[in-house]
Amino acid sequence: MRENSITFRRAPLHIFILGLFATLILVNARPGQAQGADNQAVTPKVKEVYGPLALNQEIMVEVDNLPALLKKVNGDLSKIVLHVDGYPLTGLVPRRLSVGGGEVNKLIYDLRPPADEEQRNAWHALLGRPKLFPPEPKKVSVSVGEKGQPVEPKNGAELRVINKNAFWVFLIALAALIIAFYYMATQSDLLRDSGPDPWTIDGNGQKVILRKPYSLARTQMALWFFVVFASYLFIWLVTGALVSLTAQVLGLIGISAGTAMGAAVIDTNKQGALERQKEDLEKKRNSLESDLASLQSQITAVQQNVAPAAGLSALMAEQSAKKTTLDQVKTDLAKLESGAEPLKSDWFLVDILSDEYGVSFHRFQILAWTLALIVIFIASVYRVLTIPPFDGTLLALMGISSGAYLGLKLPETRIAAN
Repeated sequence: MRENSITFRRAPLHIFILGLFATLILVNARPGQAQGADNQAVTPKVKEVYGPLALNQEIMVEVDNLPALLKKVNGDLSKIVLHVDGYPLTGLVPRRLSVGGGEVNKLIYDLRPPADEEQRNAWHALLGRPKLFPPEPKKVSVSVGEKGQPVEPKNGAELRVINKNAFWVFLIALAALIIAFYYMATQSDLLRDSGPDPWTIDGNGQKVILRKPYSLARTQMALWFFVVFASYLFIWLVTGALVSLTAQVLGLIGISAGTAMGAAVIDTNKQGALERQKEDLEKKRNSLESDLASLQSQITAVQQNVAPAAGLSALMAEQSAKKTTLDQVKTDLAKLESGAEPLKSDWFLVDILSDEYGVSFHRFQILAWTLALIVIFIASVYRVLTIPPFDGTLLALMGISSGAYLGLKLPETRIAAN
């Protein structure tokens, strides 16, 4: 009986100890669990993105627990920056969606074209290197938050880089323009040297007009026109912005145009000089023939005893001298006429690289540098969607090549070598 009494008296102590342990466990466990739950409740994240993610479009970003994010930025919506693939798209101030008089956890962004350098750099990084054939959207992550501190993003959103319909229209129009230009270039003198047409005599003795060679300077100018024109339209198609041509690109266009103008002036001057030389020889020939006719009349009159015989030897000596001069003039004129026959077109690449002596290095040099700069230009446009600035030394090199071409073109006759 005594032992049972002792056990009964110890029971409250056991209960007290067990309760103490239970209390300690609850104190240590519940705050952590509650804190984790609270953290999960207050951590904003992007839940969904609605609307086409593309320039000049409007998207809606649903954010879990948006009030917590607004509290962090003191209610300033301008500080909630849209981040796409980690790039902050500054300058886009959102507005909060209101439904039935109450605001919900959704932000609306108008994806306007970039206005300043920072925005352009971000958009160029996002839109650069697009997939073209076929044009497909990029998979990106979308988030919001303070600049450089976005909340947990929504992955797998589709960024539409290129409008498919507009892209195909652009390609078809560009192809049609190139085909039309090719037809005009092959059927006319659009890209050919200036000056008279070469000709030959066919088997029936008929004069046949041949085609003049293609001009390197005009070809260079046409290449730069199409490259810059197509790049300008492509950038506008992707970004919706009409970019400005850089001073370096204007310099390249100016160099190519100046080269074509200089080549045309040189060809015109040389052709004019050739025509004047021919005209002078023809005048001299006609004058000598007239003098010889007059001398022959005088000699005939003396021989027929119509005129005094005195001075006959002098007349015959003068006649002999003029005949010798006339023969030389006719020889020079024949050489000029035969040697002045313009070169006829062979085929495009040979035409632009050749003078009357064959392929020349200064022509090859200007073509090589032109093609190299065009490849760099197109690659830069595709990579960053902007008209690229060229280093000044590249422009200088292009100018030197063009200057060498024009300088060495001066002695070129662009006529068939005898």
